[in-house]
Amino acid sequence: MAKTATDVLTEWGARGYYTGTPSTADTAKYTSFINQAKDSILSYCNLPLNIVNFPDGLFYSWVEISYAIMTGGVFEQSTGTVTSVKEGDTQINYSTNKNTATAPIIDYSQTLNRFRRLF
Repeated sequence: MAKTATDVLTEWGARGYYTGTPSTADTAKYTSFINQAKDSILSYCNLPLNIVNFPDGLFYSWVEISYAIMTGGVFEQSTGTVTSVKEGDTQINYSTNKNTATAPIIDYSQTLNRFRRLF
């Protein structure tokens, strides 16, 4: 059976990512993040964005990636974050470490790569 955004939302509830029944506004917000994750996964895997049957093997990655995006995850990590600024004689210090941003696509790249196509 084809998995939908509703299935992902149900799995979020089963995992305790929300409690009770989400309001209509929360459901719309959650569904937006879930659909964003789906489009990102399909784009990464070079699968059609209008795919009817989302691959079963990607369901739990979809669950986790969509939740990570909703809770502030990003797809890139960067260096060069400003750590301090001094105004007199202008001094700016940058971090040389990668930030601690969540990168859900990278975390699930092994799973996603199994479904990735060349075209």
